[in-house]
Amino acid sequence: MEWLFALGITFLVACMILYEWPKMKQNQKKEKKIFIVLVTFEWLFSLTLLFYPDLKNPSDFLLPMFNKVEEILK
Repeated sequence: MEWLFALGITFLVACMILYEWPKMKQNQKKEKKIFIVLVTFEWLFSLTLLFYPDLKNPSDFLLPMFNKVEEILK
């Protein structure tokens, strides 16, 4: 079932690229590169969360660091 959802996510990302790409002008090379990079990260992050739903979020890694800083400042 997860693979079906992965195909659905991939299909939606492909539709998004096919919709947005023609709207960008040909001389917008930097914008196109950034668009591809961001969409790729979005796609990879979505698939990662699909297959590993119990993965910690970034704030879970930062919270212990801030707790130690708080203890030092008290």
